[in-house]
Amino acid sequence: RVQVFHCITPADEGGDTLLVDGLRVAQQLQQKHPLAYEFFSKQALSAEYIGDGQHHMSIHTMLQHHPVTGLLQQIRYNLYDRAPLNTLDVSGVQKYYEHIVSLAAIVNNKSAEFWLSLRPGAVLFLDNWRVMHGRSAYTGERSMAGCYVGNEDYTSTARTLGLTQH
Repeated sequence: RVQVFHCITPADEGGDTLLVDGLRVAQQLQQKHPLAYEFFSKQALSAEYIGDGQHHMSIHTMLQHHPVTGLLQQIRYNLYDRAPLNTLDVSGVQKYYEHIVSLAAIVNNKSAEFWLSLRPGAVLFLDNWRVMHGRSAYTGERSMAGCYVGNEDYTSTARTLGLTQH
């Protein structure tokens, strides 16, 4: 759930970090395109990552809600890991392409973007369930280190430290 980026060596040029508040994106989608919000909340989609000696596959809704409260917990928007739309029938595929345009327009709106340049030694912690991230193209060598902290570890530590009651 928590993703950590540590800048060891920045790029000669470019390589800036892009952050977008996924919760805000989802709220805007719900207000402007409620059918798209409902589709991405209910329709499971395949995702796949192949690289670096790994092959991950999963099926999830793009917008995940808490099973009891119904509150939005996570946005999974990564077009690079999108797999064939094999969880959808023909009608579902048509709806997907109709709705993804609405979602992409909100995600790619310049007013939603926050850019920063990570300098050597900088460490960025982010809630990977809420914050979407990317980077600009770059030239030269660039060295980043990072890790993930799973949701159970994150919430357990927060409860232990008295930072949350749930």
